[in-house]
Amino acid sequence: MKRVAVYGAGAVGGFLAWHLARAGHAVSVIARGPHLQAIRANGLVLEPHGGKAQSLHVAASDDPASLGVQDIVLVTLKHPGLAGAVDGLKRIAGPDTVFVFATNGIPWWAEAGLDFLDPAGRLAAAVAPERRVGCVVKASLEVRAPGVVAMDTDSARFILGPGHDAAAGAASAAVAVLGGAGIETAQADDLLPAVWDKLMLNVGFGLPAALLDLPVGTVGRQPEMLQLRRGLMAEIRAIAQSRGVATTLPEEIAADRTILASPHLPSLLQDLRKGRVAEIDALVTAPVRLARFGGVPAPVLETLGAMLTARARALGCYDGGGTDG
Repeated sequence: MKRVAVYGAGAVGGFLAWHLARAGHAVSVIARGPHLQAIRANGLVLEPHGGKAQSLHVAASDDPASLGVQDIVLVTLKHPGLAGAVDGLKRIAGPDTVFVFATNGIPWWAEAGLDFLDPAGRLAAAVAPERRVGCVVKASLEVRAPGVVAMDTDSARFILGPGHDAAAGAASAAVAVLGGAGIETAQADDLLPAVWDKLMLNVGFGLPAALLDLPVGTVGRQPEMLQLRRGLMAEIRAIAQSRGVATTLPEEIAADRTILASPHLPSLLQDLRKGRVAEIDALVTAPVRLARFGGVPAPVLETLGAMLTARARALGCYDGGGTDG
């Protein structure tokens, strides 16, 4: 049995916490507001796709210091929440604690020169290189109500890999725990191809949906969008190549029928609708800056990225410098 804390028990964190608790691990979740109150009162509820909701008790707190040192910390906060969590992460860290970061976009640990992803290097100072593990989430999950996590599809898959050359052992340890809990998990020696593949989908399908305030499938099925989407994805692929990363998604993914039938709202759009701070820097600013670093033309990404950044800022969901800050 491992002591596992889930820092940011939203949709992804709640899913992981539920399965780990069912497997018998000592699971604690760090949450706040109505979500925290509901978990304390009713347990953490998981609604499988087409299945019956089930509740499990997990320890829940808004004070990381009350939880003690953990064996594994699953950090499932979105990128804008990471900087504010540094002090809390320190309070539950021991010398051997493994940290798994499951975030969208370019990870804070992946690229030198993107200081805005880790302001003042606080995350790098708090989490030793040999304990940094990255995670790419392939799942459609949502918090349907406080304390209730719903699966929009039948499966959820998590790809883990070292966030530093020294962290291979930490990645293996985390994969063993998650896989042992019945969570579909894979390990990658190099996580960056999976990171850029996910970014290609987030940008190609999610960025236009967030701009148009429509579900992924609704936007994707419009005939005018196919060439635009192909252009966005080609630009992400070229930027990845300029960073020495070979993406694996086929070009045909732009017309994938399953995605085009999806009613899912991308995370960017969910944030904008709910007035939450959006993941602009990790999903838009970072790839645009990397394109400029490498001299890679990215006119579609530059244009749509500027529009989305402006929309998020106007809605009070972003206060960063953006691509030109």
